[in-house]
Amino acid sequence: MVAKLRVTLLVAALVAVTGAGAANAATTHKKKHVFKPISTKFYLNGNAAKGSCTEAPTLATQLDSGGSEGCGTIGGVPVDEVFYQAGAPSTTTYTTTKKDGMPLIVDVKRKITGQIGTESWTGVVGGAGTVNVDLEVDALTTTGQSVVVSVQKLSAALAPNGPAVTNIPWTASFPASLAGKTLASFSVSTTIHGVYVDQGAKHYDGDSFVIVPGLK
Repeated sequence: MVAKLRVTLLVAALVAVTGAGAANAATTHKKKHVFKPISTKFYLNGNAAKGSCTEAPTLATQLDSGGSEGCGTIGGVPVDEVFYQAGAPSTTTYTTTKKDGMPLIVDVKRKITGQIGTESWTGVVGGAGTVNVDLEVDALTTTGQSVVVSVQKLSAALAPNGPAVTNIPWTASFPASLAGKTLASFSVSTTIHGVYVDQGAKHYDGDSFVIVPGLK
C-alpha cells in the first residue's frame, strides 16, 4: 500500500512539473508584437465657409467639406511680401486634432512627404514672378516633448500661361531622438509671400497635404 502511494505521489508530481513547464513554455513563446509601417495622410484644411476668409485651420484625415477655398491678398499683389520684409509675416498653422490620426508611433526610417498649394487670385492663369513658402513642421509627443522637425524655404517660378494652381512638394525627416516615441499632435505652418502678380492665395481642395510615416 505504501509503495502504491509513493508511485501515485511521484506521478502526480511529474504531471505538475510537466504542466508548469508547458505553461512556462507557452509564456516564453508568446508572439511578440511586430510593428508594421503605416502612412497617414493629413489635409491642410481652412474650415471656412465658402467665400469667407475666417478660417479655423486644421490637419485632418478628411477633406474640409465646408467649401473653404483659401485666401490671399486682393488682386494677388505682393502685399504679404511687404509685411514679410517688415518682420510681420502672415503665417497659418495647421494642427492635428485629438483622435484624428493621433496618437501615432513615429517611424524615423521613412521620410515625411507633403505638398503646399498656392493659387492665382483670378483662378484662371498662373500669375508672374516667384511665390515663396516658408515651412515649419512641429511635433509634440505624449510625454510633452516638443520638437521642431523641419524648417524649410520653398519656392516656385510662375508663368502667365501656366496653371492657376501651383503645387510645391517637400520632404522632411524625423530626428533620431523621436525613434519609438508616440506623437500626441503634429503641425505644419506656412507663410506664403514673394514678388509676384496674381498669385499667393492659399489653395486647398486636397492639393495641400502631409503624409506622416508611423508604426502600428
